[in-house]
Amino acid sequence: SVNAITFRAIDSVDGLAGDNEIIGVENQQWQLSGTTNAITGNDIDFTSIVKVTATNGTVIGTDNADAFLLSTGLNSDNQVTANAITFSDVDVVMGGIGDDSVTGTSSDEKFTLVSTDKVSAKEITFSGIKTVDGGGGTNNIKGNASDNEFTLVDEDKVLANAITFSSMTSVSGEGGVNTIKGNASDNEFTLVDTDKVSANAITFSAIDSVDGLAGDNEIIGFENQQWQVSGTTNAITGNDIDFTSI
Repeated sequence: SVNAITFRAIDSVDGLAGDNEIIGVENQQWQLSGTTNAITGNDIDFTSIVKVTATNGTVIGTDNADAFLLSTGLNSDNQVTANAITFSDVDVVMGGIGDDSVTGTSSDEKFTLVSTDKVSAKEITFSGIKTVDGGGGTNNIKGNASDNEFTLVDEDKVLANAITFSSMTSVSGEGGVNTIKGNASDNEFTLVDTDKVSANAITFSAIDSVDGLAGDNEIIGFENQQWQVSGTTNAITGNDIDFTSI
C-alpha cells in the first residue's frame, strides 16, 4: 500500500526519484537482484529503492559476488547495506554461491564464528561468506564453543571457518581446543601471556596449540621465559601453549 491506497496483482514498483523506502512484514524475506537500488519482495520487483525495513528480516544474496556493508553509529545493530540499499531490522543474511563479502566500518567490530562460511556481527548472522574485512578500528574475531582453527595468511589476516578475515587486531579462541596454524612462509610467534600469543600483527588468546607447518618458524618469549621440552623433534611448550614445527 502507498498513499493510503492498497494495490493488488502488482508485478513491479519503480520508486523513481526520492529516498524511497519499503516496509515489509515480520520475518520478511528480501531477494537481492544484483542491480543497484533494486530488490524483490513478495514476488514484486522494486527499483529505485534506498531503504528497506522489516522486523526479523532476511536478506538473500544472488549467485554472483554480493558485498554486505555493516553500519556504524546509533541503531546500527541489525542494519546492513547491499546494492546501495540500507536494510534495517535484519536478523539473517544468506550469501548465495558467489564470492560474498562482509565489510566493517571505521569503528571497532566483533565477528563471532558460527560454522563453516558463517559468521555473526552487529546482531546479524551471515552465511555463504568468503571474506570479511574489518575496516577501520580495532577488530576482533571471537571463536565459538567448539574447537577453533586459525590459519595465518598475512599481516592482520587470518583464515577461520573457510572465511578469510582481514584488518584484524585480535582473536579470542573461547571454548574448545583452539589451534593456530602457520603458512608456507617463515612464521614468528611472540608469547604474550598464558595461552596468549601474537603473530602477523594479531594477538591470539585462549590458544592451546600452534603448528608452524612449513618454513623456519620461531618463538620469541619474554624475560625469564620457561620452556618445557616435549621429547619430540621441533616441539616445545611455553605459556601453556604446545608448539610444533618450530
